Parts: sequence; structure tokens; C-alpha cells
Amino acid sequence: MSSEVVREPHRRPIADLGVNARLNAGFDIYTEPGTGMNHGFATISTGDGYRLYGIDVLTGSAVDKGAFPKHRQVTDLAMPVNQK
Repeated sequence: MSSEVVREPHRRPIADLGVNARLNAGFDIYTEPGTGMNHGFATISTGDGYRLYGIDVLTGSAVDKGAFPKHRQVTDLAMPVNQK
């Protein structure tokens, strides 16, 4: 079963990530200053360790960006506000 993206306040699923995510996961959105385009990123445990995913903020679909090293598991992330 795949995890779902949930919209507040009604807490109804709006999309399927396409990834069988475990409970401990991190998510943040980066907005490009010049274009205003939003990019979602998530750290998701899939059982073998944590992986980085790009999340489409309109559809909720996840694209695997790669695994973190076994000795450096990342469970959350935060994008810098003033990133250029």
C-alpha cells in the first residue's frame, strides 16, 4: 500500500505518493525566488533506509533522487529560506 498526501483540515487523501513510506518521514517545500515555482522534497524510509524524493506539489507523486549512506541516515530536512 502506498502512502498518500493529505490536505488539511479535512485530512482526506489528495494523491498517492507511489512510495510505500513508513511513519518517520520529513518534508519541505522550496520556492524559487525568480519564478515562484514550488519544489517539494521528502526524506522517506522505505524499509532499506532513508531515501531523498522530489515531490510534485500539484500531484503528490514522488520521484526517487537517491539513497542516503547507511551510516548517515537523514530523517528530516528543511530548505534554506534565502537559497539562491
